[in-house]
Amino acid sequence: MKRTLIMLVMVLLIVPSLVFAAGSKEGSGGEDLFDIVLIGKLEHPMFDNTFIGMQKAAKELGGVKVTMVNPAEADAAQQVALVEDQIAKGVDAILVVPNDPGALEPAFKKANDAGILTFTHESVLSKNITFDFEAFSNEVFGQNHMDNLAKAMNYEGGYICFVGNLTAVTHNSWVDAEIAWQKEKYPKMYLLRDRLVSDERTEVAYEKTMEAIKTYGDKLKGVIGSSASDPPGAGLAVAEKGLQDKIAVVGTSLGSMAGPGLDDGSIKVVSIWDPQKIGYGAVWVMKQVLEGKTVADGTDVPGLGKIDIQDKVIYGDKSGILNITKDNYKNFTF
Repeated sequence: MKRTLIMLVMVLLIVPSLVFAAGSKEGSGGEDLFDIVLIGKLEHPMFDNTFIGMQKAAKELGGVKVTMVNPAEADAAQQVALVEDQIAKGVDAILVVPNDPGALEPAFKKANDAGILTFTHESVLSKNITFDFEAFSNEVFGQNHMDNLAKAMNYEGGYICFVGNLTAVTHNSWVDAEIAWQKEKYPKMYLLRDRLVSDERTEVAYEKTMEAIKTYGDKLKGVIGSSASDPPGAGLAVAEKGLQDKIAVVGTSLGSMAGPGLDDGSIKVVSIWDPQKIGYGAVWVMKQVLEGKTVADGTDVPGLGKIDIQDKVIYGDKSGILNITKDNYKNFTF
């Protein structure tokens, strides 16, 4: 299928709500198809579910073809290579969940120069993009994590925080908000050390939690994980030590991943946005932009609710936070 027309007005880099672009591929039925590609951080259920939402949007909205490609590891260089592959293929739009936002900027600029729109998720500081998609503000989500941890810790004691990578902007923004909220609301709690890095791997979160248990002993009362793999890994360490009643584990994860820990009490609660809704809303917005339509602040976007646009970031409404517990995790398919 051959690209018939590409128009990209780079005013979007200054005023993100005003975008005019058109690039299309012809489908088997003769209709124009916009070719949109998702590049996740790595192979992971979170991004699989994001893609399911994108597929649903493509089917219901029409005029869109969606594809997903992921790096084998949470590695920025691999993501850059995948973006460059999509540039060579001449796709219309790329949605990336960056491992290192800064490392992707040259590739994003190259894509923009080629008439390809670039979007991100979990990357509020990305520059060479049309929009970044967030289910809700990082501050609100981080505060939610700390509220959950404080309740589970009886509002006192030491805690540690995990991020997937030190360059993962969203993870670090959550932790910044968690610490600030704890200092404001929970004076009997305290941070034991700088944030730990899990590399988005369950086994790494497990190993580093075991080390923290050994290092801090009874001072360690809580763990917050940012990557979806962090609470399961930390929970496994807590369970192996039989410390379910001593150490509370909370954070970002999926019910499908945290279920065993929720069942045995090693994980108290995990929080998430519905990745399928993010995928659906992202495709809705990208299709609007590709068709040259305006996406304005306050627009009611399917999957995201009434959006709040700040610079290039689209935030969904605050109702997007989903707290998952032992009592409800089986109600969800992710």
